[in-house]
Amino acid sequence: MAKPTVLGLDELDRNLKKLDDAVTGRHLGNAALVGAKPITNEWKESMSREPTTIRTGQYKRSVHQRLVETSAELAVVEIGTDIDDPPYPRFLEFGTSKMKPRPKARPAFDTKHEQAQKEFRVAFKGLIEGAL
Repeated sequence: MAKPTVLGLDELDRNLKKLDDAVTGRHLGNAALVGAKPITNEWKESMSREPTTIRTGQYKRSVHQRLVETSAELAVVEIGTDIDDPPYPRFLEFGTSKMKPRPKARPAFDTKHEQAQKEFRVAFKGLIEGAL
């Protein structure tokens, strides 16, 4: 009885290794940062539409995104502001007992999260196609 022979396993193994290297770690993180950009941009642009939130521009300049964590299967991006003292971005977002809320972060997420997912998928697809 004839034994079956499978050809190309070495090539398949090399291609799977290249694919794994291309879509993990910092590469996955970069794709996640690309995905977060529409939300970050919308947050900043929404401030320009309401001039009372950008008297000095410090709040707008403080909005940033950064890669918090990466692993083989995970990339976590934080979109936020680095203003803590006084925490006036929080006051603007949620209001105070004497000021109504003027949210920017949540509306930016609500309006741009689908675009963010799309941008991430496009970037991730590019990683896969670049590896093959």
